[in-house]
Amino acid sequence: MSISTTVQANRVEMRVFRRPDCPLCGAQGRPLYKGLKDRLYGVVGSWSMSECPERKCGLIWLDSTPIEEDLGVAYQSYYTHRPTVATSRSLRHRIGTAVSMGYLRIALGYTHGVGPRWYGMLAPLAHLQRGGAEAVAASVAFQGMPGPGGKLLDIGCGNGLLMERMRDLGWEVEGIDFDAGAVAAARNRGLRAHHGRIVEVVLPNASFDLVHLGHVIEHVHEPVDLLRRCHRILKPGGRLVVITPNSGGWGHRHFGPDWRGLEPPRHLAIFNRPALHWLLATAGFNGANEVRTLHKGAGYILTSSAMLRNLGTERDSGHIGWRLCTNFNQLWGRILGLVGDDLGEELLGVARKN
Repeated sequence: MSISTTVQANRVEMRVFRRPDCPLCGAQGRPLYKGLKDRLYGVVGSWSMSECPERKCGLIWLDSTPIEEDLGVAYQSYYTHRPTVATSRSLRHRIGTAVSMGYLRIALGYTHGVGPRWYGMLAPLAHLQRGGAEAVAASVAFQGMPGPGGKLLDIGCGNGLLMERMRDLGWEVEGIDFDAGAVAAARNRGLRAHHGRIVEVVLPNASFDLVHLGHVIEHVHEPVDLLRRCHRILKPGGRLVVITPNSGGWGHRHFGPDWRGLEPPRHLAIFNRPALHWLLATAGFNGANEVRTLHKGAGYILTSSAMLRNLGTERDSGHIGWRLCTNFNQLWGRILGLVGDDLGEELLGVARKN
């Protein structure tokens, strides 16, 4: 690897290198975007992206890539460092919580930590919530109630919100994140969180029933190597759940370089459905893997993309205009879900270890 340039990120030098070939299939890339800026967290620099020309792949990647040792500079003001906002106790929130608990009980079989049995009668109302039942299922990594001693590893655990929820539902939980600030926040919740990359943390073979990567693979230099390690630590029959932005969705097609899912320089690789299928198979998950698109986050992603295009930055999400646009875009995203399977803003990959 030849380190060719440096950029200034919050007054700290971040070294980068050129990556002309597809990190997934090795094909020579073609230029897609040039001169991209970080309009979310203010990392100084200019970034370019390339696209794989192979139809079976189609990966998009940052071809001026920060070296792994310096990548943490791009996360100095990341959202995972922010304090957790106090949970609302409004009547609307309490009803929404009851509906979600009822859905987890009826649709996914949870019996622990989901409130009284009568919440189950509210389960059908989950489809009427803004993100629909899909958002409720995503809050538990699309997994049902674990068997005795069911163990979850959350890679890229952030501040531990998912781990805390899964622990309350009966899972044994553990997490990893390379961001020290995020790990500290997770530990403050009383959770077991490791600081570092998965290659630096000693984890026994065949020790987890579920490995979850929620918006992680777009942040790593070698996603194939990461998923191979996930395959190793999963028990036979264990599941891998991957959620990541979808470059083939409506948002990217419409907003192009202003699409929120690009997020240079933190997003190093952006997948579409063929690329995620390729990644799972290459990493050893060669069974009947499920890859589909999600619409639960369409409201936020499309609204943020519109602001990046029209205002050049992402404004306060508490503003009433933001909330109205988000509600409209969420509805639009769910309508798109009825039109085409590929149009969602996120990808869900579920793979089982044979």
